[in-house]
Formats: sequence, C-alpha cells, structure tokens
Amino acid sequence: MFWCAGIYIQLLCNFYCLESRMATNTAVHSNAFNFLSFLNSGVDPRTGLYTVAINLPTVLANNLAGPAPSIGLAFNPLSSQDVGWGLGWSLQRSEFDPKRSIVSLGAGETFKVTSVTDGLCKMEEQKLLSFKLYDDGGERYRIVHKSGNIEELLVFGRAESRIALPVRLYSVEGRSVSFYYEDTAYPLMLTRIEDELGNTVFSAKRNANANIEVLLYPFAGEQGAALAKYELELGANGVVDSIVLPTPERARWRFTYKQDINTALMFITEAFSPVGGSEFITYEWGGHQLPVGASPSTLPRVSSYTVVPGFGQATVETHYTYSAKNFLGAGDSAVTWNDSGVDNLYQAASDYVYETVELLMVEGSAVRTIKRSFNCFHLLISESTTQGNNIQEVFTVYYVDPDVPFSQQLPYCQLPKNVSTTWRLSTESLMRTETEYSEYDNQGNVTLHRQANGVTEESVYYPVEGEVDACPPDQAGFVRHLKMKVIIPAPASAAHAPTLSTTYRHKTLAAVSDAIYPWHVLDTELLQEDLNGASTTLQTTQYHYVDAVTDSLRHGKVSSEVLTLNGHSLTTSYQYNLGPVPAPGESEAFTVLTTVVQQHSDLDVFTKAVTNETSLFSGQELLTRDDNGVEILYVYDALQRVLSETVAPGKDAEATRQYSYTLCAKAGDQATQTAINVKNVKTVTYMDGLNRPVRELRINADSKLKADLLRPIYTALYNAQNQLIEETVVDWEGDIDRPMTTSFRYDDWGQQFCTVGPDKVEVYEVTEPRGTADWQDGVVTTSWRQFTDSAGEVIKATGKSVTLVNKFEKPVQEQRWNLAAALVSTHFYEYDGLGRTAKETDALSNVTLYTYDAYARVVQTDLPGGAVVVRSYASHSTQDLPVSISVNTIELGAQTFDGLGRMCSSVTGGRCQAYEYLPGQTQPSKVTKAGGQVVEYRYNPLLGEEPEKRFANGEEATYTYDLKNARLDSCSEAGLSLTRKYFSTGDIQSETQGVHSMVYNYSLQGLILGYTDVLGNTQSYHYDFERGGRIVSTKLGLTESIFSYDELGQTTTITTTDTTDSANSLAVSINLHYDEYGRETERVFDLNGVKQKLVQRYNAVDNLVQRELTALDIDGNVLEVLRDEAYEYDARARLTKYTCLGSQKPVDPYGNLIDEQIFRFDHLDNITRVRTSFGLESNTAAYYYENDDDPVQLSRVTNTHASAVPRELILDYDANGNLIIDECGRVLKYDDLSRLISVSSAAP
Repeated sequence: MFWCAGIYIQLLCNFYCLESRMATNTAVHSNAFNFLSFLNSGVDPRTGLYTVAINLPTVLANNLAGPAPSIGLAFNPLSSQDVGWGLGWSLQRSEFDPKRSIVSLGAGETFKVTSVTDGLCKMEEQKLLSFKLYDDGGERYRIVHKSGNIEELLVFGRAESRIALPVRLYSVEGRSVSFYYEDTAYPLMLTRIEDELGNTVFSAKRNANANIEVLLYPFAGEQGAALAKYELELGANGVVDSIVLPTPERARWRFTYKQDINTALMFITEAFSPVGGSEFITYEWGGHQLPVGASPSTLPRVSSYTVVPGFGQATVETHYTYSAKNFLGAGDSAVTWNDSGVDNLYQAASDYVYETVELLMVEGSAVRTIKRSFNCFHLLISESTTQGNNIQEVFTVYYVDPDVPFSQQLPYCQLPKNVSTTWRLSTESLMRTETEYSEYDNQGNVTLHRQANGVTEESVYYPVEGEVDACPPDQAGFVRHLKMKVIIPAPASAAHAPTLSTTYRHKTLAAVSDAIYPWHVLDTELLQEDLNGASTTLQTTQYHYVDAVTDSLRHGKVSSEVLTLNGHSLTTSYQYNLGPVPAPGESEAFTVLTTVVQQHSDLDVFTKAVTNETSLFSGQELLTRDDNGVEILYVYDALQRVLSETVAPGKDAEATRQYSYTLCAKAGDQATQTAINVKNVKTVTYMDGLNRPVRELRINADSKLKADLLRPIYTALYNAQNQLIEETVVDWEGDIDRPMTTSFRYDDWGQQFCTVGPDKVEVYEVTEPRGTADWQDGVVTTSWRQFTDSAGEVIKATGKSVTLVNKFEKPVQEQRWNLAAALVSTHFYEYDGLGRTAKETDALSNVTLYTYDAYARVVQTDLPGGAVVVRSYASHSTQDLPVSISVNTIELGAQTFDGLGRMCSSVTGGRCQAYEYLPGQTQPSKVTKAGGQVVEYRYNPLLGEEPEKRFANGEEATYTYDLKNARLDSCSEAGLSLTRKYFSTGDIQSETQGVHSMVYNYSLQGLILGYTDVLGNTQSYHYDFERGGRIVSTKLGLTESIFSYDELGQTTTITTTDTTDSANSLAVSINLHYDEYGRETERVFDLNGVKQKLVQRYNAVDNLVQRELTALDIDGNVLEVLRDEAYEYDARARLTKYTCLGSQKPVDPYGNLIDEQIFRFDHLDNITRVRTSFGLESNTAAYYYENDDDPVQLSRVTNTHASAVPRELILDYDANGNLIIDECGRVLKYDDLSRLISVSSAAP
C-alpha cells in the first residue's frame, strides 16, 4: 500500500481503532528556531485532510551509541479514540494488530498480512522489501528493517483491543532501548524509554488533570530536573488544546476543533504557532463521497486554508477543489467498501484517476492554480502549476503495467521511471522539457539514474548471498550493500570526460547483542578513472574499526581511515572517551563524549588533531579544540537553540556571542531573537508568524549619550505568495535614520526577475525556462538595467545581455544586444560530459582550451596564440596544491607541500623560499628567503592567523589585537608606532602615530561621513540617501566637489571649485557619457572655460581601441585634435600596436614624440621588442631575459636610436629577485622583508 493515502484509507476503515496509523517524519535542525521543525502541519493535497505531526528531538541513547528512536506525535481527524495522548492524537510507531492482521510502521507504511510461512509474514500489498515481519510466537513479533534496525513487539491492551507494540528497538550494531507502557488507564500509551545503561531517556505521564507531561532525559537537567519538558494541555472534550514548549514564557501551539456531525470526528479549524502565526481551516463537511457500502458515506475535506503571518505581512489564502473521484475510490462502480484493511482503490479500473486543485487566492481571485492527478495506486502522475499564461507541468511515469492487477505488478511499480518537467505558455507553442530517468532492482535499490543533463549514475549491489572476499552474506535477506557506483559523463563534443567508478568491499562485525545478525561495515573503497578505454586506479580508502563487543561505547566505531594515493597514505585516526566536564555556570560536572580526530601522512612526521566534546543527551557539539589549543564553547537551551558561543573560554582572549529568544504564548505576542556580539552590541530581530525576519533593531553603541537606544536597521515585507517584495536597510547618518528601500518583482513562473533599488533603477534578470525556438538545452536569461518615469515609460536603458544556459546550469553563449535589438557580440563556452568548461571562445574568436584531472583540477590551459600552460599537483593530495607550473615546457614555478597541505617551499626563477611551522599551525613560524635572510613570526592562535611579533635582522615588529574581536589595535617597528580605535561596526574611528592623529566618521553601513587629517583639516561627505546613498558632494576647506548622476546612477558630472582665493576662484567641471553597456565613451573637461573632450571606443571584448582628445571652443566646437590614439591587440588581449596623431603626442623616455609603437611578446608574456616611430626615424628596444633560472626576469635592454643614451641598459638583481640596479644605474637597497629602503644615484 502506498504510504500516504493508504494511511487515511486504513484509518477510515477503523474509525474506532485504538491507534492512528498516520506518521510524518520531520528533520530536527539546530538553528535558532529549530523547534519549528518539531511540528509539521498543513493540508494533504491528495486527501484534502488537515493534519499535524510533531517530532520531538531524537532520543539519543547509550552514550550516543544508539539506537536513536524518533518520538513523533500526530493528530489525524480520522482517529476517534483517545489512547492517552488526547482525542485524535497518537504516537508514530510500529505496531501490529493480530486480530485484523494489520502491520503499520512508524514511517507510515501500512499492510495486511495475508499468510505466514515459518514465522515470516507475507503481505500481498508489500511490493518493496523494505522490512520483514516475523511472528515469533507467544504474542511476540519482530520487524527487521532494511536499514538494519530491528523492533521487538509484544501484545498489550484489553481483550477487545489488543495491539502488539514495540518493547525493544535494536540498532544495526545490536545496541538497544526498551519501551514501557505503565499507565493502567491507557495501556497502549508509551510511558518510558530506557537504554541499556539503565538511563531513562524519555518519560510521559497523563496527570490527574488530564494534561500530559513529556520529559526528555527526566533526570539530566539542572538539579536533577528534566532536560526538556513538554506539556499537552487537554480541553474539556479531550482534544489537545495546546502544546507547551520548554521556554520561560511557556510558548505554545494552540488548536481549536470542530466536530463533524456526520462522522462525529474532530477536525482542527484553527492553529496558532509559537512564532505568532495563525492558520484557519474551513471544511466542506460532506465533501468526499465514499464507495458503495461505506458508513458513514461522506468524509469532510478542506475547502480553504488561510495562513496569517501577522505583523504587517500579507495573508496567504489557499482554496481547494476536488474531482468526483477521490482517494477512497468513489465514482467507480467496481469499488465496494471493504473494511478488512486492504486498499479499496486497488479494486478500481487501471485508468482510475482522481484530481485535486489548489488555488492561491489574492484579493478574492485565484492567481496560481496547482492541479494534481493521482492514479489508482495513489501515485502522483501529474502536477500542473498555472499562473497567468505560464504553465509548468511535471509528469511522472511509473513502472506500472495497466493491463495487470496490483498483485502482478513489478516490485518497484510504485517508483518513478521518468520524471518530465515541461514549461510552456497557454498562448504559444514554444515549450521545453527536461526528463530524468531511473531504474531499480527488485528490492527498490536505484541501479541507474540519468539526470536531465545526461550524466548517468549506475549502481550495482551485492546479492543476498554476498561475494567471496568482497561481501559476506546478508543474513537478514536484503539486497542493500553497494558493490559499485559508476558516474558516466553525458555525451559531449567538446572534450572527453572520464568515467569514474567506485568499488566497495564490506566485512561484518559481531553485534553487541546475540539477538542481532552480524552487521556489515565498509572495508575498502577503490576509486578508478576510465578514459579513452584505459583504466587507472586513483585512490583507495581502507577503514578500520574497534572490534570489541564488550566495549559498548566504542565497538563498531571507526578507529582509522587510510587514504592511499599515488603510493602515499594519509591516515585519519579516531579516539572516543567519556569524561566529566564542568557545566558552564554550574558547580556540578556532566559527562560528554570526547572525540579526538588526528591526521598524519607518511610523507613526514607532522600531525593535526581536532577534539570535539559532544552532549550525550542532545548530540550537540559543546566544545571544539584544535591542536593550537583554540577552543569554542557552545551552550544551548532546552529547545537546543544556541545561547552562547565562546572562543577561548577562561582565557584572556575569551570572547562570547550571546543569544536569547522570546516566543509566543498568547495572541499578540511576537517572536524575537536577541544577539549580543563580543563587543556587547545588541541586535534584536523580530519574526513574523512564518518565522521570517521582518524587523531588526540595533543599539546605538557608538553614541555617547544614547548608547542603549535601539534604532531600526532593517524591515521586510512579503506578499500573499510568500515572496519577499520589499526590504529596507536603514543607514544612520549621525542621529538621522536614512531608510533605503529595495523592491522585488516576480514573474508568473514565481521567479524574481526585477530588483528596483533605492535609486529607482530597475535591474532585470529575466529567466525564460522555455528556452527559445533555437535553444532547447536549458533556460535563457536576459539582463539589463533601465529607469522609468511615473507613467512606466522607459527613460533610459542599457543594452541587453542574453545568456543561453545548459542543463548543467552553466552559460553556453553570452550575447550582447544593443538598444536597436542588434546582436553585437557573442562569447561561447563548451563543456565536457561532467559540466566542466572545456573550450571558451571570445567575441573575437580567440579560443582557450581547458583540460582537467579526475579531481576537476585544471592541468592544462591552451591559450590563444599557442601558449600551453601546464600545472601539476602534489601527488599525496586530492586538494588544489600545485607543485609546478610551466608554459611551453618552461617551468616558471615550483612548490612543495607537507602531508598536512602546508607549503614547505616555493621556487620562483630559481629562487627558493622555505617555510617552517610550529606544531598544528597553518601559518609559517620561520621563512628563509633565497638570499639567506630569516624572518620569524609568532602568533596567538586565539586571535587568528595574523602575527603578534615578527623578527627580521634583529628588528622586532609587534602587533597587538583587540582581545574580543581580534582587530589590530596597534603596531610598532623601529621606533615607529600606530594605534587604532574602531567604531562598533568595525570601521576605523582614529589612527594615531606619535602626536599625530587621523579621525574618521562613518555611517552605520560604512559610508565615510568625514575625515580629519593630521593637520586638523576635515573633509566632509554628503550622500543622497533617497537614491541609495550615492555621494553628492565632498568638501575640504574651501574646496568642494559636487557629483550628479544620470537616470541609471552613472556619474555624469563632477564639479570641483576652489574659493581659497576669492578673487581668482578655480572651477573644474567634468562631464561624462557612457554607451549602452556602461563603458565610458566621452569625458568633457572645463577648467575655468578652457574645454577639452576625450572620446573612447571599444572592441567586442571591451578593449580600448581608440581615444581622441580634442580642444573645444566655448560652444563645444572642435578647435584642434590634441591626441588621437589607436590601439591594437593580439589574441591574448596584449597591446601590439599603438599609433598617435595630433599636436600633443606622448614623449618617449628620450624626448621623442611618439607616432607609433609596435610591441612583440613571447609565450611567457615577456615583451621582447618595442619599435617606436617618431617622424621618419625609429628606435627598436630589445628586451633580454638571460637568467636561465628565471626566464621572465628582464636582464638588459638595448636601443638602436642615437637619442637613447645609454644604448644598453643593464639591470641587476639580488638573490631575492629584487632590482638593485635600475635603468638609470641607480642603486636600490632593501631590508630583509624586501621593502625598498634607499635609492642612491649612479656612480659618476
């Protein structure tokens, strides 16, 4: 039986059964509002029923060794009994009804046992062997899951309602927890879970007032109290009115119910969340018709579902409509009601289809419609989403044979074969489809999956009987152990990508309990690369385990992993210990699991270790420690929300971030999170009822008089489609709040396509999922910017960039279109079968090729013009650790790395620099330069990776840092010192050197408002915050610059005036113009009436090709061409030719007016020749690189013209590669850090 609809059908067959079968799994998150994941609520579009499922935090047992039972409570309106948890509420668990032969699992599957052979229960409706049910006799049953867990069940309850319930759960390793049912009034109510160590990890009690108290780790909290306490408060009619969370304000979910007259069942009509959200559900009470023979004959269904986030956010209203046929089998004469526990819909004809329609309503009209269709096996076969004319359809084809009954279908008939997604418009024929394809074996394991991009993943599993020396037999009879996984690239014309295959070998370890089978663990992994018919072994990983069944803590845990790569091995070892640690702020200690992870390579003796301390109750990380002694301590509340994060606890550099939360206990409350950073700056975030941040305040920490004042910094607004449509960032200009609002627009695909900034410029990125008539391999995106007036007329716009994207979601073509809708340029990309860029062709047809290794690292780049760049990587690592780079077989650089990936040496131009490290540190403690100079560093790892001290040639440089946020406070060297102060935002407030200080002033968002230099001169800055905070003026004394902008926010004028001399004030005005791609094309200078104009042109790849400077008269007419320059480039965008006309030509170093220059390069990017023409003469400069160890070090330059004196320039360098004799013969000297310290004239 398919899990979802089958649950409801089974419940409908058992209005008066003692336990609901409904189950929903919810992931537990560790973020700030992780408690929200405990509860899932909503309308099931298949059935039209509103349900609620609550998963409490996973119970961790046996010192985190497992198993970890999930505790889930669910409300389902089809359950009419109170079995201890409130009317309609039940525990999500496995159980077996021996009277009716119905087994249901906590995950939701429900089946009827049809026969028993040698204790093994057979179920005709069970297609996939995800579990096995055994009748062990004596009212004991056993469920063996494919996951490896085993449940033992024992019959409980009164004679008329006896149910087999779990009494013990075993993990795959054989560890167990026990379940107890000790409430005499409610014999089927779970009251306690106990682990092997005798610890009670869960308890539940229904009190005399009918309220239910749920305790997690009842004795593990402060002073022997529970770690977390939840309460279910029941109303007068026995329903759960509220679920109270373990918070100081007793935050809660609250529910309101209404009883259906026809069925006498209770349905939730209102739900209120602890973050302030409200849900209102209305029903069509006689909605679903049941097949002939059912009583009652109708079932309510949801007609509308309204979510009210509150706090100024739009309401989300959804309506539902249904076909006459439904999940119960109505409308098919072949279906008659049968309450034996089988799915009645399986009686229907193979073409039976029922449909539901979900309508998103805005202001009374449907703006989006989702139509879902299901077949007779409750499988979703199509989902069509329509908004406006846009239609997205998802069609799913299953391995169902319509010509045979369910009993004869393939075991994997309910698994998808093809999933096709189509995008189209109702008004046009253009459409695009993507399809994924899957194959399975008879136990439902995926054996082949082909993604829409063509990449195929094949998987092979070991058979039940196993394979000699590779995988022992599976004694539970499941096919579940992976033998091989192969990644096959998609077909591609650009380059061949390798096929990557991983082979797995397994072994077994004995279970802790004799009741459990030996369990399989991974022994080795072998990764291979197949390329062009040749197979190469890339790496192997060997796993070792603690094999000691008497050691319940460590047995079965990984003790080490050995990665072997190119003959080198990297070993990661693990140690596990239990030990007491002091609780933060408490005198008593508590026990944690300490895990030490250590890495070392056979390449050297260096090791790296990381220590983690983990809570035995929550599994949360409490403390991490690296081998530098850097610790981070975490504290959580009962909902496992982070309360504090402390770096270097108990040390001078201790720094703590603190968090606190408030939730909603009653109507009108608003959820908040308060964060206090390491400098005690408080920020309060307000959430709406959908847990979205909608408002944020921050204290005015830098104010001397109002430091505790909370001021707004952010607001957000969402629409009725749950889309962010507006957000406002508030900057602070002194005491003035400057809100800057950005709005967002969405298309009918639900995609954001336009952002309107505070400057009112509209930035478009429109994605067309249909592609185009000529492009069906992916989406097409079009980007541009524009400004419109109040009537919507476009005043100014840029050209458009159109990108054709492939199914790897990577660009294939990047096109530029001008405002006349003409194609200007195209940049092309081609990819290999794994989606890696193989070829790139720019708009001038220059081609670059890329080659990769098996780890997707670039190993060869073929550049335009013929240069080939080859990189090689450290043989002992899969990381990006390049050890050599060469161009056309000439090595330019080499590096070595230690086993931890730290650089040991680097060689550039034959100059070797060596690095040494202190244990565990990633920054060098000692650097020996090629010239023999030694530089030593000392660090405080608690404050980051910047040095505290540096020693070079007897000179000491000292750096001090803020102990809370590690910002540089001061530094000193050679008698000079600098001190800094900061604003709470991190911006610099002042810098002081001796008696001189520089003072800065910034806005909250980092805009500089003022600067005072060491002479006391203050420069002020002013901004237009209504246009996004762009600068409008800056003033220093009597000198002021004013800026103006065009409609697209591009600077159009810069006017600078200097009125220092009132009688002769100066004014410089610059006017700028741009082309449709935002490139500057014209600049007009006006210096007190003297005008010049600079005009620029570009080629298709944005290289400057012409620049003309002209003199203008007062009316802007050209008086004279001062300089007309032209530029030409080679295939690698290197300047190869420069020509100049006009009266103000540039001058070469020897005083010659340049008419033309020709440049020549080698493959290493060295300039080899420059021919400079002036008049009828020319000079050819030849550049020589004569250091065999450094082929890019310029050694001399020769000139041919007589004006070039001297004709030959000889350069010299020291051992570190620093220039020590320049082109003028001057002598340059450097310190041990290669900083220039002196320049002396050439000898006469």
